[in-house]
Amino acid sequence: ALGSYYLDLLFDYEHGHLQATGGPKRKELVDPNRSAWDESWTKTDKVLSGMHQKWITWRKTFEVAERLGVDRRNLSVNKAGGISVELHASRMEAAAVASLILEEADRKKRHVTDEDMLHVLRLWGFKQNTTRHNVMPDGVMWVNSDTLGLIAGYDGSVSANAVTKHYPSVPRLMCRWLADHMPKELRDKGFMFTSINVNRGYAAKMHRDGNNDGPSMIAGFGDFSGGLLNYWPEDDKAKAPLDALREEDKVVVDLKENLLMFDGTRGHVVDDFEGERFTVVFFSISKSWRASPKDEKLLADAGIPFPGKAGLEYTRGLLSPPLGYGDKADPAVGKRQPQRLWPRKAERSSVVGGLSEARIREAKEAAKFVEPPAEEEEASAETAFIGQVADRRTLEDGRKAFRLYLKGASGRLVLAVVGTEERKGSSRFEYTRAESFALGRELRTHKLSEVRQWVAAVVKKGGGGAKPRTGAGSARKVVKPPRGGKKATSVLAPKPRRRFAGTAGGRKAAAAVKAAAAPEKTAKRPAPGKSEAPHPLRKRAAAWGGS
Repeated sequence: ALGSYYLDLLFDYEHGHLQATGGPKRKELVDPNRSAWDESWTKTDKVLSGMHQKWITWRKTFEVAERLGVDRRNLSVNKAGGISVELHASRMEAAAVASLILEEADRKKRHVTDEDMLHVLRLWGFKQNTTRHNVMPDGVMWVNSDTLGLIAGYDGSVSANAVTKHYPSVPRLMCRWLADHMPKELRDKGFMFTSINVNRGYAAKMHRDGNNDGPSMIAGFGDFSGGLLNYWPEDDKAKAPLDALREEDKVVVDLKENLLMFDGTRGHVVDDFEGERFTVVFFSISKSWRASPKDEKLLADAGIPFPGKAGLEYTRGLLSPPLGYGDKADPAVGKRQPQRLWPRKAERSSVVGGLSEARIREAKEAAKFVEPPAEEEEASAETAFIGQVADRRTLEDGRKAFRLYLKGASGRLVLAVVGTEERKGSSRFEYTRAESFALGRELRTHKLSEVRQWVAAVVKKGGGGAKPRTGAGSARKVVKPPRGGKKATSVLAPKPRRRFAGTAGGRKAAAAVKAAAAPEKTAKRPAPGKSEAPHPLRKRAAAWGGS
């Protein structure tokens, strides 16, 4: 069983192919949830627990798809890695409503309000973050906390995360809110940052943030009581440990009523609260200057004002450096600003409050599907493609419909392949090239694998173009080499097997293909006493059309 997958072993055990011959056995079943792990759990227990969690996620995929009325595969389109389909569905709805609010605010020249922010925060699907140990209250194994924008890698790199790429309208709405509520003294230059941290439903324990560069802006949202932020503005971690901070030196701030600029690397803690509490923190990570131009563009598309080195110098000077709480320190000397506070004014009606339930429902509904290209004439001019997006939906007669869009180098989507279920529930589709798509060879097949190969021939990753094919040669058939004594035909040419170039087998295969393609140039005279019979790999290469 060495090298077997756990699922294969369980399958064989269930069907009587394997038997337990010894070893310890539990008398009672354990709770399969990962949160129940303790020191008594064996590797087998943990593996089974992980499989149980995957089964739960798989089951939820179908439940969410049925609730939303979509094909479950649609929920995997543009899904950020590491999140469940259920979270992705919630985030798609949040992004759709955020876009709607921004469009309406622009049209009516309105400010984004606290209520608009709260509406989107309630829709947002929060991940169970198990890595923020510095903020987790005692006894808690995870918190609802997500970061949008730049994040730092364990290797010292920085990059824009997938959340920013897949749901850009959400950080765009948050940045618009901050810009609309920017204090007067900061409006000329604004406040620049690289990242946004959103939190829900937990009171952070006493901590210092370790990866911040410069000050942060923070605000609270929701219907809650308590949850005050306790902040030590003169805390200097180089002079005293965290547990040495005194109660009389702290500043207490109600984040629901105020916008606060503070330094997250100084000690702070949140009081317990009751109700629904969200916080949004705008900050810059350390070494953000390592971000690539591509990441900077992603931030710009998400509305995040990337500071650059000059911007960081400006934001670092917005707060006074800490004096520490030693006996010789005198915080009253000079005009100091270790924190800055601005009361939030009462607002008029929100943008989302002026939207009808029907419009919001339509926006959420549209988020489930790929939006068809709006500019057909301009889209039809695309000749270079960098990606693809599949869309599946149900027709009025109950049959399934399939649409495959190619993403042009300009970012536009172009309809390339269409497919319709032959009859309801048959799961048999006939896929054809879209009438409006002039590139690539003719396509008519029932096999999705041939659709993938057709797309691979058209899509040129990194930009290259694909020329239209016309005439009788556009649909020519290619005969594959014989396998098992039978000849197979396909509209697609076969691909030779690939080997790792760095391995001995890979080098031999590459040399064999080269020798088969041009034997008069690469063939070598055999060594004395060696046979002149061709190498088996060379025979295989020749069979695939190498000579």
